[in-house]
Amino acid sequence: MQVSLISIVGGDAPGLGLLQHASGDAHIHTGLVKCNSGTSGSVSGSESTNTASYIAVHDGNKGDLVVGIAADMEVFHDLDPEYLIKTYLQLIEKCATPPTIVALDANLSVSAFHAITSTIRMTTPTMKIFLDCTSDVKCTLPLLSDSLHRLNIIKPNITELVRLVTMCIQSNTIRTNLNNIEKILLKLRNKTDSESQSQSHIGCVYEVRDVKTLAVALYNVMTEGATETMTGDMGGGASTGADGSGVVLELINKYSNGVKYPTYDQTQAQDQSVVVTMGEQGVLWVGCTAVLTREMNKFNHNTTFNSVALSTYQKALSNNALTVVNDEVSVLHLPAMPISNSDIINTSGAGDTFCGTLIHGLTTQELSIPLLIKGLSASRGCLLMESAIPTHLKELLLELQE
Repeated sequence: MQVSLISIVGGDAPGLGLLQHASGDAHIHTGLVKCNSGTSGSVSGSESTNTASYIAVHDGNKGDLVVGIAADMEVFHDLDPEYLIKTYLQLIEKCATPPTIVALDANLSVSAFHAITSTIRMTTPTMKIFLDCTSDVKCTLPLLSDSLHRLNIIKPNITELVRLVTMCIQSNTIRTNLNNIEKILLKLRNKTDSESQSQSHIGCVYEVRDVKTLAVALYNVMTEGATETMTGDMGGGASTGADGSGVVLELINKYSNGVKYPTYDQTQAQDQSVVVTMGEQGVLWVGCTAVLTREMNKFNHNTTFNSVALSTYQKALSNNALTVVNDEVSVLHLPAMPISNSDIINTSGAGDTFCGTLIHGLTTQELSIPLLIKGLSASRGCLLMESAIPTHLKELLLELQE
């Protein structure tokens, strides 16, 4: 599988070192990495730009995050809308095999996120767009950029989900079950007032049913916005617009090299999902009732699993795992893989490992229960090792082949 990385590094030693290291992997195409040094790839900017860095301080017990410090993150703002649109269109044009998924994080600027999600939807409408929410500070990017409805899958943790739903309430985009949702959010605030404010405790505050309520609220906002046609979504093709839609259209026309992109067809719209990671409580998948019901029946009645792990999980999955909210939306709760507290070595990286496993699977298939279980298994493997990425990840995934 070929991976094309669109990112940015500074012209300093860490940035150049990252490029050199990545270039040694035949599966990663780094020619699209913008380097502010004037020496390689798509180059622009100043040699004084530093590469973004992140320092994590963990406790001495289970490796839980105590504090995280991010530095020089402003370098990501140099990934401006024009660069992203130009690079994406060039990538699509040159690919022998059309990509199937674009995975984004929330480090982009508001204008850049709006531009790239708009461009993807307008030029490659069947492309899956996956967002890892990154942090509770940055997770509101799809709301700030009015782009939530363009996403196929958004993956927040509980802290990020709370932040997203809170902003939805503030912007009056949540219209149903509002009193109950506000009570749940108040419950969190009251609890965290008397306990630690650290992220490592927030996941323990909520009951799963409360997380379900918040996740459904976010899903409803996401899907209600997706009912718009692309014409309305892109501002009607206006040459100017407060949301920057006119600029996006102009840039697409500028860098399309005469390519005629397909007209957006609402019938091509793909299923949308909210996937919430809840630590030791597992994962929630919120999606279309028809899709989740079909997936649950398919998984429960599959008698041909080659994987012992999948067969074991199948037997353990509760009949109450699927909650049908209404004809349009349901919630599936997949519990975490069993693990003893005494076996946990390091919790750092478990969420990222889950996310990476999910993205890898989505390159060749749609979201499914076995794929989510693979993510849970990979996360469990991460907990059992000192390194943030389990060295035996490949073996873990092979054990879960269907």
